[in-house]
Amino acid sequence: QARSTLAQAVRLQGNTAEAVEHFRIAYTLCVETPALGGPDGPNTFAAATNYASALQDVGRNSEAGALFRDAAKGLHRTLGEEHPNTRGAFSLYERFKKETGSK
Repeated sequence: QARSTLAQAVRLQGNTAEAVEHFRIAYTLCVETPALGGPDGPNTFAAATNYASALQDVGRNSEAGALFRDAAKGLHRTLGEEHPNTRGAFSLYERFKKETGSK
């Protein structure tokens, strides 16, 4: 949680490259730590979305798209279609595809 907060602060200061690294660490910690969600936890999918957004900021769209997609599908699987987090993740993924011309 603290790493993600730091990443957001660094991002708001305009240091997107450093923010990407902090978001990557936060995401990796969630994936590797069961208490933080493990590979299929909602917190992990939220961290994936944050990381994806930061990757998009620096033009790493291929990686960002895969993370946006995986997070949306993972939240759908774990929380269900109608959960606000699931809907938000799918909305972010659709916006990403529109902005980047992805399919």
